[in-house]
Amino acid sequence: MKNEDKLRLVNELNKRIGAFTCPICHKGQFKFVDSYSSHFLSDDYAQISIGGKMIPFIMIVCDNCGYISQHALGTLGILPQQGGTEQQK
Repeated sequence: MKNEDKLRLVNELNKRIGAFTCPICHKGQFKFVDSYSSHFLSDDYAQISIGGKMIPFIMIVCDNCGYISQHALGTLGILPQQGGTEQQK
C-alpha cells in the first residue's frame, strides 16, 4: 500500500470513528494493517469463486488482544468505481 493511500485511509477512519477502544479487552490501541483484503461473495455456499463479487476492506488490529476490526472501502467512500473514479459520499 502506498504511503499516501495509507494516510488517506487512516484520516478517513479517524474522521468517522475517532478514538476507538477495543470492544473485547477495552485496553488496547489499534494498529493499522497497511494491506488490503477481501471477502468473496457467492449466492451458493458450495461454489465460491475467486475473482467474482467481493467486498474489499482494510483492517485495524488491537495491540493487546489481537481483535481485528474490518472496514469496507466502499463504505469509506474510497473504492474506485468503473472508470477509475472514487465513490461519492
